[in-house]
Amino acid sequence: MLSTETTPIRQSPLPERCLFGEEEKQAVMALFDDAIENGSKLMGYNGAQEQAYCQEWADFLGGGYADAVNSGTNAIFVALSALELEPGSEVIVPAITDPGGCMPVAVLNLIPVPADTQEDYFTISAETIEPKITEKTKAIIVAHIAGRPANMPSIMKLANKHGIPVIEDCAQ
Repeated sequence: MLSTETTPIRQSPLPERCLFGEEEKQAVMALFDDAIENGSKLMGYNGAQEQAYCQEWADFLGGGYADAVNSGTNAIFVALSALELEPGSEVIVPAITDPGGCMPVAVLNLIPVPADTQEDYFTISAETIEPKITEKTKAIIVAHIAGRPANMPSIMKLANKHGIPVIEDCAQ
């Protein structure tokens, strides 16, 4: 017979989240002061602070380029745009994702080609991607769904074999 008694993992509540403190307040106030002093209508947007943040992030990742955006959809749009794909090119997309994860494909006049998910999982895999690859395939979008990451080593091995860039959607 199974016991119905359980022992809580935590014996005390998690601490309250404190995302903002005096340091953050002062940083925001400095942005406001700079905007008022210099007449900026879009404080920080494409400004020195954003450029510095993007450069520091790119450096942290080992180099390259970073651009801050407001959503996962725009992140995919920027990444696909950076590839400068010919209109009509095919982009393999996951069968399960947020619509915003595929919308940039069509917006850029590219053709979305859905790849099925792994059995008993929510993400695409190298095995479900490979049959979808054609001579028109120019990119693959992989979404990590509900905290379950796709098997990126096998997907990257397949993509590298075919010379196809991969965009990871980590916003799910």
